[in-house]
Amino acid sequence: VKDLNLNKGFITITRRENEKRRVVLSRQTCILCRGWLSVRLKHLNKQKNERLFFSSRIKPLSRRTLYGMVSDFMDRAKIKKKHLGSELLRQTAIFNMLSSGKTIEDVQSITGNKGLDIIQKYLLAV
Repeated sequence: VKDLNLNKGFITITRRENEKRRVVLSRQTCILCRGWLSVRLKHLNKQKNERLFFSSRIKPLSRRTLYGMVSDFMDRAKIKKKHLGSELLRQTAIFNMLSSGKTIEDVQSITGNKGLDIIQKYLLAV
């Protein structure tokens, strides 16, 4: 939660080896996060937890739990895909940014990609 800055519209992500990167959030995402933060407090019921998202037992989300959540969402949306997970979400976010008119440089900055080759393959699909 301490890495979330809704006033300026970004969250700081700590990656492997303590590498930090800022991810810009859309206005709609900031609105949804504000709503979640108030619901989050009710779920915590005075327990301390610094994580933005957590399981129903107030534990960190596991990869399996996240996979299940994405899989459930995709089933409800009637999306058939063999491989699910964070990489699919990342690919979708990149595709959506490019489709909405963001430049490759903007997407590169937001995603933290060092090379343009990864982003350019999504540009071909737009």
